[in-house]
Amino acid sequence: TIRASHGEDIHRPAESSDNAPDIELTCQLQLNPGDHWTSCTWSHSFPDVWGLSNQPGYVMCTVSNIDDDDERCRDVGNLVMNQYTNGGVYDVDNEWVQGYVDRLSHIVTDNYCGLRISQPNANDTGIWRCNVNDNSAGQTGENTVFWKEINLYVANKSEAVITDPVMTNGGGNSIYV
Repeated sequence: TIRASHGEDIHRPAESSDNAPDIELTCQLQLNPGDHWTSCTWSHSFPDVWGLSNQPGYVMCTVSNIDDDDERCRDVGNLVMNQYTNGGVYDVDNEWVQGYVDRLSHIVTDNYCGLRISQPNANDTGIWRCNVNDNSAGQTGENTVFWKEINLYVANKSEAVITDPVMTNGGGNSIYV
């Protein structure tokens, strides 16, 4: 089972702002006795951003230990040039991704894998995919991959700022919004 704390309904999107409530995406696991998850990955694509491999850009947060609960996302998607440096290195066209990824952290227990999105924004809108590998006890050398997708909706926040008109060069007849 996969769910979001809010934002699953297009008619009731999650709030978008620095003070908006966090969104928690959770992937509930129903494992067989003796099984445990061995890795959990959340990924999200950006339809208008191109990655280093000339493919649509995506972020991918992965975790492989229950002790990584509340750890910040370490992006292994195709927008990061070097994921092994502290926080990753992004090319100049995608430097904004670092700040985007810094808002993401893992929520993990024995029976679910989740992702917390702090300070939600409109770029969070779209499909989020959860992939979980388990150890499949009783099946030597085999593991099972489970995946599920959820469509998340986050409101775009616009702010109109009305300023005093510019009084030079005929600006007295115009207003900037």
